[in-house]
Amino acid sequence: MINDLRFAFRMLVKYPAFSIVAFFALVLGIGANTTVFGIINALLLRPLPVGHSEEVVKVFTTDNHIKGNQSTSYLNFQDYANQNTAFSSMAAYTFAGMGMSRGTDTLNVTGLLVSGNYFDLLQVKPALGRTFLAEEDSTPNGHPVVVLGYKFWRKLGADPTIVGSQVTLNGHSFTVIGIAPAAFTGVDVGFSPDLWVPISMHQWVRPGGDFWFEERRALLLSVPVSTASATPLRKTL
Repeated sequence: MINDLRFAFRMLVKYPAFSIVAFFALVLGIGANTTVFGIINALLLRPLPVGHSEEVVKVFTTDNHIKGNQSTSYLNFQDYANQNTAFSSMAAYTFAGMGMSRGTDTLNVTGLLVSGNYFDLLQVKPALGRTFLAEEDSTPNGHPVVVLGYKFWRKLGADPTIVGSQVTLNGHSFTVIGIAPAAFTGVDVGFSPDLWVPISMHQWVRPGGDFWFEERRALLLSVPVSTASATPLRKTL
């Protein structure tokens, strides 16, 4: 071992340029590996920032006409939720782009339309204000309320008095009822919603795609569920 160290030292002294290149190659290699592991850890290994991540899973639709796991239609989700005996709770969400105005500022934002129990199922508590009540997803266009993402709220100036104020989404007035916690960005890797709106408001938020909510084969909803023990659930389209 000592002889090997002596030989290595003599080579380092004899070939300094090679030694420097080798040193920086090691530094770059270690740095790259550390960066890659950090990304994998953040995206795939770290538990979701929800109250009981070990019990939150997604359910999918098996479509005889399409290969692979698919999302779920709004009508099927309603059937599942109303007849559910397999899971502790079922929620649903889908993506929606919209225009938002507040005062003289107008922004293009990307949010989620979610079922009224979305935050409760995930056990996510707001940083400010409150999240949705179940009844706020019960009447079409009946409860124009919105929860803002923490990062988006900071972008707007981090004013705590925004809770209780009005913002305009696609030409309709919505009341800001809460701010999501800083660590919560939904349950999809690599996407951070600007805001959340009840699914019952889809006619206001997605007027051009409203008919999809009336089509049983329109597979547009992701369905997270909370359960300690789940039994198979299947609906053939």
